[in-house]
Amino acid sequence: MRKHWLLIALAVFSAVLAASALACSDDNNNDGGGGTGTPGEKTPAEGGAPGAEDEPVDVTTTDRAEAQIDISGDWIVTEDSLGTPSPCAAAVTQAGPGLSMVLEDCASLPGQQGTFSGTIDTATGDFSLSGTFTRGLALDLTGTASPDGNSISGSFTGPLPGTFDGVRQLAPSGEQEGAP
Repeated sequence: MRKHWLLIALAVFSAVLAASALACSDDNNNDGGGGTGTPGEKTPAEGGAPGAEDEPVDVTTTDRAEAQIDISGDWIVTEDSLGTPSPCAAAVTQAGPGLSMVLEDCASLPGQQGTFSGTIDTATGDFSLSGTFTRGLALDLTGTASPDGNSISGSFTGPLPGTFDGVRQLAPSGEQEGAP
């Protein structure tokens, strides 16, 4: 008699374990709501879209547009061509891939203003500009903007080649000017 009770108890335990495992797996739907598919997804019987449980969703592609880098605004650009960093005020205007920059108040070029124009790849932030300062100093700048559009860095060529770094200036509200 004891063997029978033990066998019955073992059979009941096994059945409970199997039912529990089946309910938990629920065909990869661990929300316990039944059906198949993604956790939390409703079947048509539960008010979901017909066929939704059978169609995989591709999360690697989206219809939304990629963010575009925009560096319009006021900047402090520090150039270094002689081993001594020299800050300049810069006003940058960007319209799509079109880019222009006016540099002034440069410690290394007092009283001069530089006007530059060029292009920017709005996806990567790579840009190039060419222009001259008031007294004819011509420069070509190439650089890259950070993905958030709040910093730039690069190099320039001309009579004195060098490097530059720039930081977008803060608006009175404490947010970066022109920041999305």
